[in-house]
Amino acid sequence: MKNDRAGLLAGLSAYTLWGLYPFYFKALGQVATTEVLAHRIVWSLLMLTLFLPMADVRRDIVRVFRTPSLLLGMLGSTLIISSNWLVYVMAVQGGHVLEASLGYFLSPLTFVILALLVLHERLRPLQGLAVGIATLGVLWMIVHAGIVPKIALFLGISFAVYGLVRKRLPVGPLAGLFLECLFATPLAMALLWYAHLHGGIAFTQLDRSTDILLMLAGFFTIGPLWLFNVAAKRLALTTIGMLQYIAPTLLFFSGAFVFQEPVDLGRLLGFVAIWVALAVYTADALGASARFWPSASPAARSGGHPREPGMAAPVGNGARTYEVAVTDADNPKLDPHPGSNTEKDPDNWVSGDEPMTGAQASYLTTLCEEAKVEPPSKDLTKAEASKMIDELKGRLGR
Repeated sequence: MKNDRAGLLAGLSAYTLWGLYPFYFKALGQVATTEVLAHRIVWSLLMLTLFLPMADVRRDIVRVFRTPSLLLGMLGSTLIISSNWLVYVMAVQGGHVLEASLGYFLSPLTFVILALLVLHERLRPLQGLAVGIATLGVLWMIVHAGIVPKIALFLGISFAVYGLVRKRLPVGPLAGLFLECLFATPLAMALLWYAHLHGGIAFTQLDRSTDILLMLAGFFTIGPLWLFNVAAKRLALTTIGMLQYIAPTLLFFSGAFVFQEPVDLGRLLGFVAIWVALAVYTADALGASARFWPSASPAARSGGHPREPGMAAPVGNGARTYEVAVTDADNPKLDPHPGSNTEKDPDNWVSGDEPMTGAQASYLTTLCEEAKVEPPSKDLTKAEASKMIDELKGRLGR
C-alpha cells in the first residue's frame, strides 16, 4: 500500500504540474514564443544529460544511431513534439488556454480514431459512440458557434500522432526525450542566435527573474515526466487513464476563471459534448477491464508495476491513456518480436513460480492490445502469464 500511495501522489503531482503550465508560460509572456521553445529544448537536454548515466539508456541511444529506420522515426517524432510544444506556448501566451484544454481533452479520442484509421483496429460500440459525440461537439462549435478550434485540433491531433509514432518505436521514454531534445537543439540554437543578432533575445537582457524562469524550463519539462514514470510503475493503467483528465481540467478552469477567457454558450456546449464523450470512453475502458480480469488469476487482478510508458506528456500535458506509448526498450529481455528459442518463443515457455520472462510480458501486452483489454499491472509468474496468454489467444481465435 505504501508504494501505491507513493505512485498515486506521483501521478497527481505530474498531472497537476502539467495543468499549471499556463501560469509558468504566462510569467514568460514578455519572451518570444520561439525563444521559450528554444530554452525548453536546451535546458531539457542539459538536465537529461545529467540523468542519463543513472538511467542506463545508452543501449537505446546507440541502437537508434545504428538503425536508419529508428533514426528516421525519432527525427519525425522530434518534429511533431517540437511543433506541439510551440503551438501550446503560443496558445497560452496568446490567451487561448481554453482551446489548449480542449485539445488535450480530445487527445484520448483522437488516439481511438488513429487506431481505427492507421492500425485498422475495430472500435467497441461505446468507443464509436464516444467518438461520434466528440465529433458532434466539434461540429457544433464550427457550425453553430462560429468557432473553428484550430489550436485544439492541432494539439489533439499532433499529440495523438506523436503517441502513435512513439508507440511503434522501441525506444524508452528517457532515451527518446533525450534524442528528441538533441535533434531539436540545432534549431533551438539557431533561433537563439537569430534573436541575438536582431536584438530580440530576452535571456540576460531583461530581469533576473526571467532568466531564472527560462533556466527552469528543463525542470518543468523533465520533472513531471519523471513523476509520471514513477506513477506508471506503481499504478494500474486504468488509474493513469483517470488521472490524465486532471491537466486539461485545470487548464479549463484556469482559462475561464483565472485568465478570464470568454466562455460563451456555444463554446460551453461544445465542451459539454467532449466531456460526455470522455465519460462514455472512460466507462467503456473500465467495463472492458472488469469483464476481463474476473477470469484472470488473483495476482493479475491486483494491479501494480505496469511497464514503463513511452514519452508522454506533455507530455503529457494530460493526454495519453497512455496508453500512452508503451515500449520495453529499457529492458533487454523484453523483445517485442519473440523468436524461436526457448526464452523468446511464447509457445515454449515453461510454467512455474518464477517471474514471467520479458518476452512473455511483451507478448502478453500485444495480445491485450489486440483483444482491447488492459494488460496486467503487476508482475506475474510464468504459470499465470501462460494461463492469461492461452485465454487471450482463445478469445482471438488463435
